[in-house]
Amino acid sequence: MTHTDADQTQRWLADARSALGREQSRVAEAVSDLSPDGWGAHLSSAAAARLTSLGHFEDYGTELSWTPREVVGHLRDSARIFADRIRLLQADRSPVLADFVTDDPTRLLDYAAGTTEEIVTELEVAQRELRLTLASVTTDQLPHQGRHEVDGELSLADVVAFLPGHQRDHAAQLLELVSSESLRPSESSDGRFVRSPSGVLVPAVIDAFHRALHHVAPAGLVGQTTQTAGMRRLEAISGKTVGARNLWMGQTHVPGATASANHHHGASETAIYVVSGHPVFVFLDVDGDQPVETRIETGPGDYVFVPPFVPHREENPDPSAEAVVVIARTTQEAVVVNLDGLDWAQVDASEPGSPKPLDG
Repeated sequence: MTHTDADQTQRWLADARSALGREQSRVAEAVSDLSPDGWGAHLSSAAAARLTSLGHFEDYGTELSWTPREVVGHLRDSARIFADRIRLLQADRSPVLADFVTDDPTRLLDYAAGTTEEIVTELEVAQRELRLTLASVTTDQLPHQGRHEVDGELSLADVVAFLPGHQRDHAAQLLELVSSESLRPSESSDGRFVRSPSGVLVPAVIDAFHRALHHVAPAGLVGQTTQTAGMRRLEAISGKTVGARNLWMGQTHVPGATASANHHHGASETAIYVVSGHPVFVFLDVDGDQPVETRIETGPGDYVFVPPFVPHREENPDPSAEAVVVIARTTQEAVVVNLDGLDWAQVDASEPGSPKPLDG
């Protein structure tokens, strides 16, 4: 690892710690705003639908049926479990990590036991222990690998990357639950507005997570996205990182004297901005007398538009410097379909969202 890479990893780890603390504070604020009668509240179907696309709820939709008591109990247990996983992975003994069955009936019954004060105190203790455990992680421990009994290989970096988003998702859920139980019907009889925890009326169609701007620092970019040989993609703005619904944005790095594999991006449109280097974008022009492999040579400040489904690849002919570009797509996730060649033989443009012919 170079000195620059080490600095970036250290900043990434510091950002993850800060993000976890920030989201835990949002959880604590939401919990403190719950009224005594609000602990049995449920999300409306509209609120649950708004949250479905946020982070991990797409895969764990049953959690959106929970009451605040069940959310708090889950966060207590998950903080304990993730702190244990971090400690196991720090030891670097290739541990087997037990599955955390979030909707286990016995576990959910346990959340109903005890008083509200007890479960809140237990949450505070578990959250503090998770912060302290994360603070003990060093950059050289991040590659340590374990095996999750359901999901397979899992590194300490994977666990660290997941923690802030997990807290963020449940903070948004709790804020929605607070809003639903604090709504003043006389001020929104038509159901178009809900009252935020601070007392401000906001449109009901906008969930709590989408009422604030989100900052992603360079060290906060993550590599857990679809990859293509010969290049490295880093995710910045997406459903996983900030709850985006219709946009994906990130960076692509192509090392010197390297060409990526051929690929396309499905039904999404892609815009590219060249930050550094002189990348070359290659596609097959099929609209002349003969198909011609066409090369677009670019430099810093240039823009490139890639229409849906067009097979292409990126090349960096400069042996001495990597090429870096910023990419934005019209899909929440990074759609990448790797291909054997630049011809259209492997392209299936029948999927939803395929481009329609232009009139005229």
